Amino acid sequence: MKAVICCLYMVAMLAGPATAQTIAVERVPPEAELTERLAAIESLDAELTADQKRDQAALTAALQAYERLKAIEERQQALEQRVNQAPELLLRLERELNEAEEESQQLSVNNLSDMPLEALEAEQADAVMELQQLQSQMAEVNSQLLAAQTLPERAQQAISDALQRAETLRREHDTRAALLADRQLSAREDAQLIQWRLERALAEQEVSLNQRELSANSRLRELAQQRRDLLALQIDQQEQQLSLLQGVIDRQRRLQSEQAIADAAKNDPLIAEGHPVVLNAQQVNQTLSLELLRATDRANGIVRENIEAQRQLEHVRQLQRSLN
Repeated sequence: MKAVICCLYMVAMLAGPATAQTIAVERVPPEAELTERLAAIESLDAELTADQKRDQAALTAALQAYERLKAIEERQQALEQRVNQAPELLLRLERELNEAEEESQQLSVNNLSDMPLEALEAEQADAVMELQQLQSQMAEVNSQLLAAQTLPERAQQAISDALQRAETLRREHDTRAALLADRQLSAREDAQLIQWRLERALAEQEVSLNQRELSANSRLRELAQQRRDLLALQIDQQEQQLSLLQGVIDRQRRLQSEQAIADAAKNDPLIAEGHPVVLNAQQVNQTLSLELLRATDRANGIVRENIEAQRQLEHVRQLQRSLN
């Protein structure tokens, strides 16, 4: 199969696919004219004849081929833009990766301990959001790498299919063109020939696009790998920062609970007198205080579990996107 593909591809290159495509498109009316012809057929009140139905289907297919040619042209332009930007992006990613490896943790326990609890919780929420954004970018990069790894096989198959389709269309076109010539009919106005010319041009353009994707695949895969390395390092640093923040928040919450317990029993004259009712209430209060501390610890644990659950959920989403 590979040998057949290579032979077909060489024949196509020797025949000059770009020139063939240009000639084929030049020999058909512009898109606006085809749209008008189709509208004229569809506006008829009487039931369409067999020839009119055939022309209607052919014009519809020709207009669809025009749209697909535009889409391929947009893909080619986007690909060329990515290829042209790749060297600069590679240099920037290498620089950012080196900086990230040398960069120490921006936050530490010392400078976090002085921050109020509300500010710490806001910092934590921002860190969680940033981590999710980094994980989403990682999923996109993983998808790009998977696409790059499978591109050679997919592109070769697409080239083979497109060349076979172009050859079939050429034979059908030549047969009908000869028939119309015998009947002294205009080949340029025939809807069926217009459709086949456009579809052949489309097939040849698909070959050109797949060839360019193959030639650019190595550079774009290198770019995706650099982005993945940088994102992996940033995600690791962000997770460390979240863990650091959560530890300081846990301590702040427990200190607040302990302070509230101490303030409730401080400088109370009834406690100093040792009144039985007050002593009994004090024991109840101590029991409630211990329960408050346990509740604080449970709340801290739930927050940690929630962050971890969000991280794992985002990881599952990454895998799902990559599989898709």
